[in-house]
Amino acid sequence: MEETISLRELMETLQKRIRLIILITLTAILVSGGVSFFLLTPVYQSTAELLVNQSKPASQTGVNTGDIQTNLQLINTYNDIIKSRTTGHVVSMLRIF
Repeated sequence: MEETISLRELMETLQKRIRLIILITLTAILVSGGVSFFLLTPVYQSTAELLVNQSKPASQTGVNTGDIQTNLQLINTYNDIIKSRTTGHVVSMLRIF
């Protein structure tokens, strides 16, 4: 024996149970938010360094003190990146050194 459900009956059932549906949804949101905020510790953390380099026109070939200072700061930045915790972790995982 086949039973058919009309769209009208389905909508009436949903309208009767709308409070229960909303209550269950809000409860699930609150419980999951509370668990993630109070019980779970953050796993991911990220940092970023942005290197900006100014390109010189082809006609400018001389070196001035500003270029030297910029290059020294760039060397220090590269040094910090190489010695950073993340780079060290990758090197140890890959057993490069």
